[in-house]
Amino acid sequence: MELNKVVARKGGIYATHMRDEGDALVSAVAEALQTALRSGVSLQISHHKAARKPNWGKVAVTLRMIEDAALQHDVTFDAYPYTAGSSFLAQLLPLWALDGGASAMLQRLSNPQTRQQIRQALESNPALDFTAVRLASVASDDYKPLQGKTVAEVAEMLGLTPAEAVLHLIEHEQNAVTMVWFVMDEGDVEQVLTHPLCLVGSDALTVPPNPLRVDPQTLPKVHPRTYGTFPCVLRWLVREANKLRWEDAIAKMTGKAARKLGLKERGLVREGYFADLVVFDPDRITDRATYDEPHQPADGIEWVFVNGVPAIADSKPTGNRTGRILRFGD
Repeated sequence: MELNKVVARKGGIYATHMRDEGDALVSAVAEALQTALRSGVSLQISHHKAARKPNWGKVAVTLRMIEDAALQHDVTFDAYPYTAGSSFLAQLLPLWALDGGASAMLQRLSNPQTRQQIRQALESNPALDFTAVRLASVASDDYKPLQGKTVAEVAEMLGLTPAEAVLHLIEHEQNAVTMVWFVMDEGDVEQVLTHPLCLVGSDALTVPPNPLRVDPQTLPKVHPRTYGTFPCVLRWLVREANKLRWEDAIAKMTGKAARKLGLKERGLVREGYFADLVVFDPDRITDRATYDEPHQPADGIEWVFVNGVPAIADSKPTGNRTGRILRFGD
């Protein structure tokens, strides 16, 4: 709260990856709201979700909490249109095992006693389904063939139990292993994304489309949100499900996001504004990225202008690079 008082005075925002998105989701939202209300800072809750089946449905409670807070304060949140999240494989471990950061966690794994405790915590977690966790990326070439496999499949290939396979990979790769984890309910995802206070965010890292033309089998099996987040919202929630109007969905991606980030003269089609424009066919806009084949650009996007210069023309890259880094308030 003390740090955010400074941020509030500077007109900034508090974008929080909350303390918990599963069992302690409600208390984590309460903590984020209290931090914002008491410090006066504008709040952005990052990729709001209810993770793991025992917690599905809790978003009905948290959304009401956010609505009540928004009556007196600037509170918004964002989400992506998928039932899987993505993070480091170490996020499967109990919270106490992660305390102190990656180096402390790796030291615990090197201690036979604490390693056994961590393994037992994994094996006794009723909400952990090893068939619902896929490896997205690994650091070493030897383990590249494991990318895209479930932890259950990896365990069989390595001749280990699933819990021990998780620990082995984290230790062998020095925590440089990421996963795609199916933990959300589609109904919850829809309820969150269609809420008036929700913005659209991919929560994805930027991935160049195989610039070195390496073997596609060695490319990381990134989350499809990297390529498909915004087209997926337009296809699924606007065109197919009719849960959002075109103008409302696009505002969540553009004008509302620019306003939250304090970006001036961006996010709207208006005279005098920077000409950052996407021209797409509403009948064809479709995400093609899948969990098995994530490196697939969307269909139906015909032109993209960045600062008035075409970056995509007739659905093909032009090579023009006219973007620039934007700081808060630019």
